[in-house]
Amino acid sequence: MGLERRTPACLRLVRRFRRGRLKARLHARECLTDINHRDPCASIKIKNVLFTIAWDKDTKAITYLFTDDRTFVTNSELSVGGECRLVDEGGRPDDVAQYVGWLVTPKWSDPEDAVSGKTIWYAALRREAKTSYGTIVGFVQSRYLKLHQ
Repeated sequence: MGLERRTPACLRLVRRFRRGRLKARLHARECLTDINHRDPCASIKIKNVLFTIAWDKDTKAITYLFTDDRTFVTNSELSVGGECRLVDEGGRPDDVAQYVGWLVTPKWSDPEDAVSGKTIWYAALRREAKTSYGTIVGFVQSRYLKLHQ
């Protein structure tokens, strides 16, 4: 299923981008969006939050959205720099997916209404050495992200 089907807010972002209401901060470049896969991308600012958006060069469908902007805060107040526990109450490790150098789990996902509507964002985590916690380094959505629900 394409990213834009799961996230109607992404369609609104694309429409605004195509209509010229959003300005790309950097010239189009290529971003790593999956293992050994790159898509054209640009940085855009929406409501003072900087996002990286990538798209399929043939279909123009959005493939990836990411922000590591510290002003981006989800509905349950997750934000860059916060810590998330990566084990359950019994101390067993959570089921996490490795994605582009991060750990991602549905356990640490949340919508953000102010900028992106009801879009679900997944915390991109970096595991702290020898602990059961991960630090949020950003928030991601991607058609290539495979999570166990």
